[in-house]
Amino acid sequence: MSGRTLRSALRRAQLTVALGAAGLCAGCMIVLGAFAWRTQAIEALPAATQWRLALGGIAGALICTTLGTLGALYLSRRLLRDITEPLHSLANVADAARREHRFERRVPHSEVDDLEQLGSDVNALLDELEHLSAHNQPEPYLQASLDILTGLPNRVFFEARLARNLSDKQPRRMAVLYIDADHFKAINDRHGHAAADEVLICLAGRVRTQLRENDLLARLGGDEFAVLLSPLNDSDDAWRIADNIIAALHAPLVLPNADSLHASISVGVALAPDHGQAATELLAAAADALHQAKRLGRGRWHQAEPTNLAV
Repeated sequence: MSGRTLRSALRRAQLTVALGAAGLCAGCMIVLGAFAWRTQAIEALPAATQWRLALGGIAGALICTTLGTLGALYLSRRLLRDITEPLHSLANVADAARREHRFERRVPHSEVDDLEQLGSDVNALLDELEHLSAHNQPEPYLQASLDILTGLPNRVFFEARLARNLSDKQPRRMAVLYIDADHFKAINDRHGHAAADEVLICLAGRVRTQLRENDLLARLGGDEFAVLLSPLNDSDDAWRIADNIIAALHAPLVLPNADSLHASISVGVALAPDHGQAATELLAAAADALHQAKRLGRGRWHQAEPTNLAV
């Protein structure tokens, strides 16, 4: 079954708007001219002046019609571009995912709210497909991209995703939360390695429950985790999520042997582009903020210092 493409439909609407604007301008000039003749105000003028006014009116009508048409064409072309370009990008990303299994690609940012929401939904789906695809890869790949203990992405996976998000042509505002368990060595020494591993698994589970659908949680190594919050509409969202993550650890953790223990975490928060525009810069800023949170008493979050302060 054949049908019109979105571009052809929008071009038809574009032409309709332009012709409508031209017709409206011409109609207004005709009405004004007819009103002037009907009131006979123009008959008091010399014949030469009447002709000049008539020609001037015609020229004015043509100018107004032309300007109206050009303005309508410009606005409609801009509308056409704002709609079709994001849809073409989305189609290209979806086609690459379907044909080549390139789940790492993402739909770029759009200025149209509805298309932005559609792109975010598609990106969330690609995140899930990328994660599932990683789990279905051969063992060498799993070891290179996933943490075996928690099943979370590892540092390599996280840094690659962060770098890709930051390298977008229209990068979105995002945040990195650098998380570290407080006094984890004491837990390990007192309860043993198996219990310490269970603590890490429980910690990862509780952090995950506080995240949004599109956010990425990874284990960087040892008792260190990282969260990528993207997209980030407001800095308050990062602070709220950091508060929620810390509060999620207030309840005691229950170990497989039925023992329970209390654990806390410290969090460093770094925002892009305020605290860095490259993956290494942003992670380093978040790590510095984490160390500051620990120096201030642990069990809290601290935000990195801006790197773009005015001199």
